[in-house]
Amino acid sequence: ASVSPYDVRNDVALIDRIIQTCDAAWLADAPRETPGQSTAGTPIFIVGLPRTGTTLTDRILSSHSSVESAGETFFLPLALQRLSGLDTSGQVSGQVTADVISAAARQPAEAVAGAYLEAIAYRLAGKPRFIDKFPENFLYLGFIARAFPNAQIINVRRNIMDTCFALYKQSFFRYAYTLDDLGEYVVAHERLARHWQATLGERIVELHYEKLVAEPEAEIRGLLDRLGLPFEPACLEHERNATAAATASAAQVREKIHARSVAKWRHFARQLHPLQQKLAAAGIDAA
Repeated sequence: ASVSPYDVRNDVALIDRIIQTCDAAWLADAPRETPGQSTAGTPIFIVGLPRTGTTLTDRILSSHSSVESAGETFFLPLALQRLSGLDTSGQVSGQVTADVISAAARQPAEAVAGAYLEAIAYRLAGKPRFIDKFPENFLYLGFIARAFPNAQIINVRRNIMDTCFALYKQSFFRYAYTLDDLGEYVVAHERLARHWQATLGERIVELHYEKLVAEPEAEIRGLLDRLGLPFEPACLEHERNATAAATASAAQVREKIHARSVAKWRHFARQLHPLQQKLAAAGIDAA
């Protein structure tokens, strides 16, 4: 029996509530400019499932002279918790529920922006752009799009089986303790990805891990171009980036870009076959 009270159905319900709440009409009801936004740089949110290359992307971009990284923060979900007005004292700090989403969605976008910027200000040195690299902010892209009309969003994608294998072997993520839970969560996460693609479209810059490690310079130049940043050679030498890394990828990001982690899941294809079948049945490319 599991010692964890985790139930994947709660995360699936949260994702379904987000899809229901953060629809096209709600997104359209957003301010053109956010008061106070000019006091900080333009945010760059790096999101995606964990273990997809979000830390690597953060290190590459924060090697640019115009970009600083605030690291992996929980400031956005904490702001949503607080602005919801609900009693969240019995919940994990930053753990957003479906009811928090519904309540926070009724708050002005300016309130979300203000609460977030106030919380993150102490981490910023004043560069033109700053990165918040918290993969789970993928859940809150609707709030980001409404609160920060100028924010840039990078969704990092990786082969889904490699992603699932990396999540499962890490034994850190609440939805990845069992392959059954992991499959349920990933199916819901992909459903949300399709929703964001339909509602946010061009606001999301997609970066594919396999392409990045196969052709680093071409992909990095393309990414910088999409973000409106001039190319700087330092971005090709992210391993020289002196800032601290405090994620599960802290050791890997000290190395040069490599492709050694591509297709690792195939060494355990037999054990992962039930998960692969579950994802394929949901229309997810799990090859």
